[in-house]
Parts: sequence; structure tokens; C-alpha cells
Amino acid sequence: MGRWIVLCIKRKSYMRLKKLALLSSPGLLILLLMLATPVAADRSFNKCKSCHSIKEGGKNGTGPNLWNIMNRGTAQADGYKYSKKFLAWSEENPMWTPELMDLWLTNSKKMVKGTKMAYREKKENKRAEVIQYLQSMGDVQ
Repeated sequence: MGRWIVLCIKRKSYMRLKKLALLSSPGLLILLLMLATPVAADRSFNKCKSCHSIKEGGKNGTGPNLWNIMNRGTAQADGYKYSKKFLAWSEENPMWTPELMDLWLTNSKKMVKGTKMAYREKKENKRAEVIQYLQSMGDVQ
């Protein structure tokens, strides 16, 4: 089975991975998170660096500093001025989870009208790599 998964990855046959995950979105996300490599995750995150820092104590940019984002509440970056709409949304979505981050990276403007974040990632494996990277960049829980 392990060889089959590696073969699928090498051929970028993510449809087979979807079938393996029984077509369940949470199952697929978990599988893709497990398969994301640190190098690929770092590469996928490069697009985010134009607006976000990801250093402990780092400064906010156009977007908030993402250090420890997966271990903190939404709208909790020190010193970042969130929009009223995002603050209202964060009351209903108080913590970042891999599933919530996956939805956010898919289409943040659909989730919060008027958000500054323009980046959208259509590819599930790329979103999983970004999430894996974000999980690795923070305090160990």
C-alpha cells in the first residue's frame, strides 16, 4: 500500500488519493497533511510571504504575522487591525483548525466579504502543504 501512495504522489494522481480517503473532505485533508513534506510546505508558503511574516515576535504586514496561528484564536495577532467583518466572523469561528484554514485558503472572500486577503489556492495538496507549514511554525502544544 505504501508503494501505491508514493506512486500516486510521484504521478500527481490526487484523484487516487481522494478515492483512498473515501471521498471525505476531512479524510482527504488529513491524508494530504500527512503526505506534505517540509520542503514542499515551505515552497507552497512562499506566496504568502508577500503579505505575512511568520516569525516569533515578527511584525504584521498587509496581513497579520502568522507565527503560532494554528495554536491561537482567529483575530488574535498582536497589533494587527482586523476589519469589523473579520472580527464578527471570528466570534463564530474562534479557533483556527486545519479544516477552517483549508476553507479560508480556498476562498477567504467568500467567508468574509471585504477581506484584504486576495490569495486563493485551488489545489488541495498545496493548501495542505501551507497548513502543514503553518502548524510547524509555532509553539509546540
